[in-house]
Amino acid sequence: MLAEELMHAAGGRSVWLRMEPRFAEPGTFLSALVSAIGNAMPGKSLPPLGSEDIAFAQAYLRRLLKAAITGESSLMLVIDDLHVVGEDSQPSNLLANAIRDLNPDLQVVLASRAPPDPCWSWHAANGRNDVVTFDDLRLEADEAALLIDAIAAKRGDASWSAEELAEISGGWILGARLLLQGGRHNTGANAVAPAAETSAPLLELLANEVLAPLSEEDLDFLLRAVRLPNMPVGMLAESVGAPFSKASVARLARKTLFVEMDGGGRLQIHDLLKAAVAHHRPEGLPEAEVLAISKRAGEALLAEGDLHAGLTLLSSVGAWEALRDAVLEAAPQLAEAGEFGVLYTALEAMPEEERGKTIGLQYWFGVSLLNLNPPRARALLSEAYQKAKAEAAEDYIIPLWAALVDAIWFEWVDCSLFDPLIEELPELEKLAKKLNRPEYDAQLARGAFAALSFRAPEHPNFPEWEERDLACFWQNMPRHETIRRGIQLMFRYCWGDGERWKASQVRTRLNYIFDEEAAAPADICTRYVVSTEFMSIFEPDATEVIATVDKGLAATDRYQLYFWDVPMLNAALYKVMSLEDRQRARDYLALLASRLGPHSRPHDVAIHEHFSAYDHWLEDRFEAAMTHALTAYRASIESGFSISPVYYGLGLAAISQSMGQRREALTRMRKARRIAQAQRSAILIFISCLRGAALAASSGRPERAKPYLERALSAGAAKRIYVHPWLRRQEMAELLNMAVDANIEAGYAHELLRVLHLAAEQPKASPTEKPLQIVSLGGIDIFRHGSSLLQSGKMQKGPIALAAQLVAAGPSGDRAEAFIDRIWGDVDETAGRNRLKSTVYRLRQLFGEADAVVTAGGRVMLNADLVSVDAWELEALSRSPTWSPAARYQRMLTLYAGPFAPSQGSDVGTLVYRQHIEGIVSDLFADFAEGLTGASDWSRALSVAKEGLSRVGFTERLYAVAMRTATELGNEREIRGLTALLETDHD
Repeated sequence: MLAEELMHAAGGRSVWLRMEPRFAEPGTFLSALVSAIGNAMPGKSLPPLGSEDIAFAQAYLRRLLKAAITGESSLMLVIDDLHVVGEDSQPSNLLANAIRDLNPDLQVVLASRAPPDPCWSWHAANGRNDVVTFDDLRLEADEAALLIDAIAAKRGDASWSAEELAEISGGWILGARLLLQGGRHNTGANAVAPAAETSAPLLELLANEVLAPLSEEDLDFLLRAVRLPNMPVGMLAESVGAPFSKASVARLARKTLFVEMDGGGRLQIHDLLKAAVAHHRPEGLPEAEVLAISKRAGEALLAEGDLHAGLTLLSSVGAWEALRDAVLEAAPQLAEAGEFGVLYTALEAMPEEERGKTIGLQYWFGVSLLNLNPPRARALLSEAYQKAKAEAAEDYIIPLWAALVDAIWFEWVDCSLFDPLIEELPELEKLAKKLNRPEYDAQLARGAFAALSFRAPEHPNFPEWEERDLACFWQNMPRHETIRRGIQLMFRYCWGDGERWKASQVRTRLNYIFDEEAAAPADICTRYVVSTEFMSIFEPDATEVIATVDKGLAATDRYQLYFWDVPMLNAALYKVMSLEDRQRARDYLALLASRLGPHSRPHDVAIHEHFSAYDHWLEDRFEAAMTHALTAYRASIESGFSISPVYYGLGLAAISQSMGQRREALTRMRKARRIAQAQRSAILIFISCLRGAALAASSGRPERAKPYLERALSAGAAKRIYVHPWLRRQEMAELLNMAVDANIEAGYAHELLRVLHLAAEQPKASPTEKPLQIVSLGGIDIFRHGSSLLQSGKMQKGPIALAAQLVAAGPSGDRAEAFIDRIWGDVDETAGRNRLKSTVYRLRQLFGEADAVVTAGGRVMLNADLVSVDAWELEALSRSPTWSPAARYQRMLTLYAGPFAPSQGSDVGTLVYRQHIEGIVSDLFADFAEGLTGASDWSRALSVAKEGLSRVGFTERLYAVAMRTATELGNEREIRGLTALLETDHD
């Protein structure tokens, strides 16, 4: 009654929802509240209740209340009988949190017989609520006098004194009004109520004063009406059945306390009167009659378009046959509006045996579960799909197939589950043509695109399905359908294909749909994910990416939709890792870790493992990086996903290269490149060929990097890609400079250098930079300004042999006679001198520099001011005290591509120098491995020692380090392998 008075006093609009025990479930509560608001405010545009909104009920409730108050001067929401849903219930918590920062013109009145729930303490602490207890409302004598004056004056009866009225009513103003309105039952002029009457329970009082004067017909009506929700008078009369009419119900409402008409023409019966009816007529109604009345009421509500209330009522009373028919009729309309939450609420209560009788119910229940419980949805939809095929239920085969694809996509655990569905595409396409219904074509196109994109983008028909799905995206379809299709397209165009222009189109259309004011919180968060994905790949400036991520994280926190943080952070981490923004990357990694739990999807855990590996790699912690990267890669392989193995495999290639495992790195890179080519993916070709170029450039033969650069930059330039995962900025700068020098997509390469701020990463040009380079380790080649001089024409054996001998002689060279003996030992002195003179001349011509070879004082030497030599640099590296152990080791791996001049002669000088270089390399491997053992990094020490043994062959020092580390690790397999190596070497 206090709430009623407040509503009258406040004016404006009001909504009254009387709680029932079944409203303790959030979906049922939200559905009932939507219905109550819709009935009290006809024509008000309210957000559809999707099944995902039940999972994120608080965010939906905020949006619902915001929509209800929009355009209103004030709104009062009365939640009556809150106590019936239990202490600290979900509805109570949802309301308390949802209204914290909403429009102050929205007032919420909670009527409850229990103390305020703890969730309302924030409002109390901030002065945002008033608690009115029964003691505050208890009738005092002076208030009773005013009540007597107001009511008795109309009746001409003032037989009650104020003190009597307050005492007999027990302070209940309700009871006092009943006593005054009913009059005083006197047995004599001065008689008073007997003691038994003065202590009668409230229900007895209501039964005597309100129900007793009613006719049997009115009592029969109330006995039936109390079983139903608030309904329009005419609808209620029809539901209860003859002899009750709309006029008789309206008359009853006018004359009976606790029976009222609200502003929407709906009859409201207070729960106290409902309890009094049960007390007065304890025999109740037969179950069959209750079911019949509820069925008629539910069908009447549905006929009036109140699908929420109608389906909920049929479900609550177990009218399964009526609910089945109603769902099958109403479901397409609800799906069109995205109201899957209504379907879920109605069908969840239905026994599984009942749902299983009808394929249509299984389909709609499975669809309503997609956002709530994908594994359960998949199981239900799979069963229904097989049943539909077995029974040739053609109208449901394609919808069930498409919904099953969605369930696997939502679950994202085992993409191999797509395989049998992909195999059925030809038959399904025939069925779609036979049925000739546009909605089936659209469902088939989206399902085919999603399944093939995730599982088999190399499929020959994938481009056709992609084109059909994109065409459907531009058609006018239900909002939820367009969004889901757009998300799937966007993911493929960004991470799978690198299709900038298509991604831009899809993003623009999604932004039109994601109107900031009207959009659901999930849509707002999705918008930030889509924007972050696009900008991370196709926008060079990280500032906008970071700003978008910050806004997105604030939105997910505001709406408590943390699910969206994982894909958003995944996109952001690719950008900040490529830029080597270490601190921000660690902040994002920490937040990503906080979003994972014991029930996280393996794919999400793999994302965290992947970027943990990336962080370790940037910090030169290669063993740790390899551990995390292998975990991520194995998870991606087990999931059967088509894209992640490429990204994660390239991470393994980068780490392997850093650890000196070139063959492993090449294997990983080539596998990724083959997948990229099979999928016809610009972005995968771009990143895999960049890694191939980096591997080739580090081999000491930069010329080999150019074919990779041509493929990578051609793909990147066409799509304007601005992210380079698993490639250090220094590496990227060197590759782009090489591309500029070789005129490989020079414009795009210049742009990347500029917009990615890579100029600072370029090697500083030295005033003594040498134009000529001899690569003598692992082969023999001569470069001038980065271009090989030995690529075309007949191989000049003499000049090349002399170049190798000059390298072996060192910067100071050797006597002319020594070179003659080593190269032309079978000719006389005069012929030898002539040959040497001729060969020096030809070598100078090859160099293009007359001063590149110096002859003075009977000695011949390379001009160290003009010519750089990898072998000499390796010697200098071994002597220099300025290098850190890790940096020295990395530089050695870059320089040493194999034995010195392996294609040249076997004269003593060449052999001695070759052994000299191998000794240096062996010592550098051993030095670094021993340093690692000192830091107790046994696993990496073993890896380094084994790599050394593989590169330079058996040496006692490397063998000793390897055996020591294998023993420390207790690795019996490695110990046996090393023992076999020792025996082989001794043999």
